[in-house]
Order: sequence, then structure tokens, then C-alpha cells
Amino acid sequence: MTKKKFLSELEKKLSVLDDSEIQDIINEYRDIIDEKVKHGKTEKEAIEDFGSLDDLVKEILSAYKINPNYKDVHKDEFEASAKKLGEDFDTFIKKGAEKASKVTKKVMDQVRENEQEFTIEFIFELLFKAIAALLLCVVATIPMTIIKELVESLLRMFVSPLSNILIFLFEFVLGILFLILCGFIFVAMFKQYVTPNKKKEEKKEIEKKENMKEKETKKNEKVVKRSEHDALGTLIITIMKVAVIFFILLPIWMMEFGIGICLVFLLAAMIKGIFFVGPLFLCAGGICLLSEISSIIYRMIFTEKKPHFYGILIGLVFLVIGTFLTIDLVMNFDYIKEAPSGYDKKNYTETLEIDANTVVDYDYHMKYQTKIDNTMADHQIKVEVIYYEDIYQAPMVIKENENHEITVALEDNKRTNFKFHYQMLIDDLRENQLHDYRQLEDYDVIITANENTLNLISLKDPWY
Repeated sequence: MTKKKFLSELEKKLSVLDDSEIQDIINEYRDIIDEKVKHGKTEKEAIEDFGSLDDLVKEILSAYKINPNYKDVHKDEFEASAKKLGEDFDTFIKKGAEKASKVTKKVMDQVRENEQEFTIEFIFELLFKAIAALLLCVVATIPMTIIKELVESLLRMFVSPLSNILIFLFEFVLGILFLILCGFIFVAMFKQYVTPNKKKEEKKEIEKKENMKEKETKKNEKVVKRSEHDALGTLIITIMKVAVIFFILLPIWMMEFGIGICLVFLLAAMIKGIFFVGPLFLCAGGICLLSEISSIIYRMIFTEKKPHFYGILIGLVFLVIGTFLTIDLVMNFDYIKEAPSGYDKKNYTETLEIDANTVVDYDYHMKYQTKIDNTMADHQIKVEVIYYEDIYQAPMVIKENENHEITVALEDNKRTNFKFHYQMLIDDLRENQLHDYRQLEDYDVIITANENTLNLISLKDPWY
């Protein structure tokens, strides 16, 4: 067994301990093995001196007053939990199937109560309506996708994982809204088949119609006959109205919703001292204009009320004012392709000894450099790490003699300090500027050595 594998197995078996304790133990045994290797033993011989790995783990755990057989206990608990989880899952499936069966039976009974026969024509009617509902759902993805791409392009400029979390939350909310929308479409399509019949009201309506028929004139009879022959035209008009709702009104309402969210954010920003008057006017004008356009379309198609155009005029005035103010804002806004200022970098330096060709592990946030210092001794290198302490904690330079590798590891627990990122953005917006915040994640690694030693060092292929 190699030293790397031994330490890896030991670390896994000590997982019950705290991370700091595990690291101390691993470092201790790494030093013991290195010391034995220096005195002429091989790694295999040095590891064999420890005896059985399981016995060694039991001895270490006993020193920490932990039951060495904790794994067996956890194993039994895990098996019991897994068994219970399987039983709960089976119960959930059975209850779900029973509930679905009851709902289906109820729907079928309701269809029968509506005196609807299950003929071939009725089945094809349901099939075509299902296809139409699916097509409408597909069309609804177009404005959803546009909104998704626009918002995500703005969220990607933040430091990860903040950007990833915000994008996930936004996609989750957008997905829920889309599912609700699809549900509304299917309900609208099939509602007539499951709506209960009010038989008493139907009888009254039939009696009322019969009384009206007796009083109708010959002229009205012609109108009735003509309307009966014009059933196809009525169906076409109904389809056109539905198309107007889903292809025109629905996208307009979704745009209003998105602009409304932007308006809320802009109003909230004013509390923080960020006054973007131009975008505020644009949002208000957009909502006013779209609301009036949707109102006009609805009035013209679904009601007999006369449309009014005051909202369009007000919306256009707001849009014109907002456009000029926004152009002025954009022209005076600074887009800086650098990390924001005011955040100090910190230096960490460590000196190492190498005795063979050595590679430095690559990280895509790393900016790697080398410097020549011929005053340094052979096989001696100085590793300097420059980083933002608001993002990273103190780095660790790890040298693996077995693989001849040097790894620079930086803990980034501070990366999730959302208060820091929020305040950084607010400060920039107050100054009418935006930085490339992702550059805060970059760090410099500078290797200094004499010319002969530098020839032994190379950067590991990032695609390896």
C-alpha cells in the first residue's frame, strides 16, 4: 500500500472525528512515514510497521473515547432506516394510486351525468383538445425562455456560489409559474366535461325557451335558423378568441408581471439611496401601456364596451421621459472590467524543497507566474500566494513527494457571506458603476527559484 492510499483509507475510517482532529492525525502519520523513508525504509515497509489498519483505527478511536464498533451500529441503523423508507414509499405509492383512481372515477361519473356518451367522436375530441393544450404550453415557453435568459445574464456577473443560488431560485420560481400556467390551460380546455350540471336550472331554461319560441315572430325564426346554420362560424370565432388569449393577452400579462417585479426592485433600491429615475419611468410606462393595450383588446373582443386610450397616452409619455433619462444614466454609468476597489489583497509565503521534476496543480482562478532569483539555493523554491481575504481564508501549500505535485488550496467559506456581496453591489450602484465581481475569486501564485530549479517546475495541464 502506498502512503497516499494509506492516508486516504485512514481518513475515511476516522470520519467520525472532527475535521481538525482528522487533519492532525493524518499530518502526524504522514510525517512518521516520511521520517522512516528518510532512514532508508520504503513506503510499504513504513506502513507495515503500523500493523493492521483496522487495529490502528480502533486504537486511535479508543484514545478519543469513541466506540471502535461505531460502524456496525451505524450500519444497523442505516439498514433499519432504509427498510422503513422503503415501506413508507410503498405506502405512498398505494395511497397515490388509490387517490388517482377515485378522482378518475369521479370525473367519469361527472361526464356521464352530463349525458356525454363515450363515442369515437368524443374520444377524438378529447385527443385534439389535449394536443391543442400541449401546443399552447409549448408556445408559453417562448416568453418564459426570453425572461429566463435576460434575468440569468444579469445574475451571472455575481460571485459564485451567490450567482448559482440566485439562478437556481429564479429557475425554481419560474418553473412553478410555468406549471401553474400549464394547469390553467388544461383546466380551461376540459372544464366543461367535469362541471356539474344544474338540472333544475336547465329545466327552467328549457321552459323559458319554449315560451319564448311561441312568442317569436317569423323574423326571429329566420334569425334562429340562420344561427343554426352558422354554428361553424361560431366555433371559428371561439377558437380565435382562445388564440387571442394565449398568443396575445397571455404574453402581455407575463411581460407586465416581469416589469412589475423590476418596478418593485427599483422602489426598494430608492430606500437604499439608489435613484434610477429613468428605469423607474420606463417600468411605470411599460406597465401602463401594456395594461391599456390588453384592456383594449379584451374590450373589443369579449365585451361591447367602448375602449379608451388614455392609458396609452400616459404610458407613451412615461416611456419617452424614461428613455431619455435612461440613456443619460447609461452614458454616465461606468462598467469596470476589474475587481471592485477597496478590498485589500493578502500575501502568504512558504518555502519548500524539491528534488525532482514537480508540477503545480492548476485551478482556473489561479494566475500563475514564475520569478528567477539566482541567490536562492538549488532545489529551493518560494511559493507566494496573493488573494482577497474577503473571499478566501489563509491558503495551504501542500507538497506531495510521492506524485511530485504542489497544490495550493484556499478555503472559501467567506464566499457565502451574502451580506458582503449585497453591500458591495449597493455601494457600486450608488456610485453609478458595476465591476467584474468574479475577479475577486482570482488569486496569484508566484513561484520564485533560481534558474536551474525553475526548469524542474511546470504547470499541470488543466485538461488532464
